[in-house]
Amino acid sequence: MTATITSPQSDADLLVAMRLRCAQPVGRLQELRWLSTDVQQFLDNDMADTASDDEPVGRRFTNADDAVEALQIAEFLRRSADAITVQVMDDVADSYVVDEHGHASVRAMYDAATSQSSRDLYGLEQVRKMFRKCPDIKAAAYNADLSWEHLRLLARVYANRRVRSAFIDQQGWFLRKAGRFDFRRFEILVNRWEEVNDPDGPEPDDAFVKRTASATQDHFSRAWHRTSTHSPQIGAAMADVENVYIEAEFAKDWEAAKAIHGDKTCKANLARTDAQRRADAQAQIYADAAANPNASVSFNFVHHIVCSLDVHLEMARRYQGASPRPFGLDTFRCETIDGKQLDPTETFMDSLSSPFRRVIMDAKGVVIDVSERRFFTGIARTALQISHDECEWPGCHVPASRCQGDHTLSRQNGGPTTQANGSILCQRHNRHKERGYTVWRDPVAGDLHIKTPLGTQIC
Repeated sequence: MTATITSPQSDADLLVAMRLRCAQPVGRLQELRWLSTDVQQFLDNDMADTASDDEPVGRRFTNADDAVEALQIAEFLRRSADAITVQVMDDVADSYVVDEHGHASVRAMYDAATSQSSRDLYGLEQVRKMFRKCPDIKAAAYNADLSWEHLRLLARVYANRRVRSAFIDQQGWFLRKAGRFDFRRFEILVNRWEEVNDPDGPEPDDAFVKRTASATQDHFSRAWHRTSTHSPQIGAAMADVENVYIEAEFAKDWEAAKAIHGDKTCKANLARTDAQRRADAQAQIYADAAANPNASVSFNFVHHIVCSLDVHLEMARRYQGASPRPFGLDTFRCETIDGKQLDPTETFMDSLSSPFRRVIMDAKGVVIDVSERRFFTGIARTALQISHDECEWPGCHVPASRCQGDHTLSRQNGGPTTQANGSILCQRHNRHKERGYTVWRDPVAGDLHIKTPLGTQIC
């Protein structure tokens, strides 16, 4: 993609600016600062135009040709920004500086610095690795010929080790197809290329080694979505077990419907759909596994639910027939100990039939009333998990249930075993405290602060 970018500045002004910038050698950081300043100036000018008057800004384009050119330039800048981001990540990786802030990789440092999503971080890392071995694709990205979706698709195929060598040799084929077809058609062609060059697909052993399972929560509906990948043999065995449970759920529905409709019962009379029975069958499998006394893993665990007092009291009001009142956004908490959101109604109903523990927190979110607190184990460790649902080190997202309770000020230095002096850190970052990092908690705001051995404060 090519774009001509014009500027209202005169040639003389541009020449002066270039001489000032090139008067002495500059590093990558200074180049990015200049670029950021130019972009920010454009945005500031645009905001000033829209905020100068209550009346809407007049037409910025007098004809369609100018509008098309503007869109092309905007897309050129967007694609260039993606290429710059990947290059900066590569520069950081080559500089070997990530460990100075206690990070395990450039991905973790990027996350800590920008609060990026895991999906985008994974995509950036895949594209970065592809650029290192595919100079033609990298050059096309620098020329803004490929969108981010093009790069993500190509990086996914490049990550397939069985076709990687052919992929590197045939970079030109991908670039020609990307220039000729729209993205939808290009995606079909790329997937077809992968099929042709990897006809057997993954070997069964490879599928076993790369077996995966994920459970993600929709933060709006709070519903859970579960997916998993298994080897053919294990997957078939699991499917057989699931089918037996589905048939049992179907029999329940059929018997219930037959009691009402008699011999005229048909599938339309059943209370649940096929998909609903399948979901209930999976839940029953988990329930039976938890109740199995001979299970390979003990399921005699405590399932902690964190619910703020105002939410619990409001649900009690509603349960007694009172009109609903809105929850307080600043104090609302109804979640698992790892921060997974729960439905307040289900949580309250569960509290009516299950034992629950009372936990008192101060205005800073620090648990201040938890029984014995000699060591950060048992109840005291649970209290720390309630306050923090993941490792407190910036850029680290290890769930609190897999982290360690730690004294912010060590016990040998007089640190008390209190919630205010406690922190939740994963095993890796807990060890970092013994490598010269200074860790302390703000007594007013309750935030954790970390300073590197070189004196840089990273949070």
